Amino acid sequence: AVLLPEVDGVRVFTSRSLELLQRVPDATVDVFRIGSTSPAALLHDALSHFDARSVKADDNMRAIGPEQMAAATMACAEAATHEWEQAAQRQLMRASAHGHAFTPQHEASETAAAFQAA
Repeated sequence: AVLLPEVDGVRVFTSRSLELLQRVPDATVDVFRIGSTSPAALLHDALSHFDARSVKADDNMRAIGPEQMAAATMACAEAATHEWEQAAQRQLMRASAHGHAFTPQHEASETAAAFQAA
């Protein structure tokens, strides 16, 4: 195998394949780590429960609280920028938009700027 360093990872060349190894971004880990109770993971989970019309959605939103909602919204938007699959990007951006509706007004402009950048 031949290893070729890249800016964002390492390419691994073998006689049968070419692979790219990358570090998983922190925002993605926060959302998708098994058993994660980070605000971003709770927001992503809340959207899933909201879509299923479950009352657990409200419990998750209350667990995040208004003081952490902007950070959760930003983390979901950032995680979306690192995803390759459109369905995952869409789900993360929907979660971010869902949280944006509950973000205190003075922090809403920061999250709106993150949407435009994503």
